[in-house]
Amino acid sequence: MSFVDTYRQRLRGHTTRESMETLAYIGDYFQDGVNWTQDMYQRGNARCLVGAADHLRESSLDNAKYWLMRAIAEVAPGIATIEQFNDTRSTYEEVAAVIARARQLAAAEQRQLQAARTAPVRALPAPAPVLHGEIFPPVRPALPAYAPVVEARPPVRQAPAPVSARRLSLADWILE
Repeated sequence: MSFVDTYRQRLRGHTTRESMETLAYIGDYFQDGVNWTQDMYQRGNARCLVGAADHLRESSLDNAKYWLMRAIAEVAPGIATIEQFNDTRSTYEEVAAVIARARQLAAAEQRQLQAARTAPVRALPAPAPVLHGEIFPPVRPALPAYAPVVEARPPVRQAPAPVSARRLSLADWILE
């Protein structure tokens, strides 16, 4: 299972309830086909299936389009998009059937997730019996003996040699 598949599965687990509510709102919004349209996302107050799903989203994590695509794949296997399905239907009843099936799929997923959350957690197995008597802690190797630390002392500076009473040249002055 790839990273994207794992992400989508976790997203479905978090958004199933919101998706079911959005699908219910879509069914109510269409009012038995009165507010349903084809070939456009919105025409006046009427919307297509995608336009209604976008307009009536329950939350930003809503995944209702995923459930619509799964329902469409069952009803019309050759159709690749929700828009294509919406625009090729002859009656609203076909769209309503897909919405109802999408709600059923989301509800089944929700029940499955709830059952997984309430499933009893298995306890860890009992430890294996000791076969050879007592168990001792691991033995650590002895630390290696190190040479004593020798202090580093700065070198002792010797006093400069006395300068003769003569006048110093610039070179003597610099070197001193």
